[in-house]
Amino acid sequence: MLTNDDIADFLAAAGANPSCGICGQNNWFLNQEDAARTAMILKNSADGSFTIPPAHIPIIWMVCNNCGNLRMHSREVIEQWKAKHRKSSLSVVKQKIRQFTKI
Repeated sequence: MLTNDDIADFLAAAGANPSCGICGQNNWFLNQEDAARTAMILKNSADGSFTIPPAHIPIIWMVCNNCGNLRMHSREVIEQWKAKHRKSSLSVVKQKIRQFTKI
C-alpha cells in the first residue's frame, strides 16, 4: 500500500510541480481510502466516435482544495518507483553493515 509520504516522495523525486496547474495553490486532498480507483481512457476514432478500451489504469488522484482541479498519477509507476527506491535503500544499508563489520 502506498502512503501519502510515498506519493509525496515520488512526486518530489520526479521533479513534479506541487502547485495546482489552474490556480497555483499547493493545497491538495489525497484520497487513499479509494485505492481501487481507476481511470478509463477514451479513444477517439478517425470517424469522430469514442470507444472505451477494456483496460483501466489504476491511479492516485488528488483534488485541489482551492479550485477543484483534478490531478491524476499512475499508481503503478509510483509503486514501481517505491520498490526500486526501497531496494536501493536496502543495498546502501547492507553496504554500511558490511563496512561496519570489517572494523
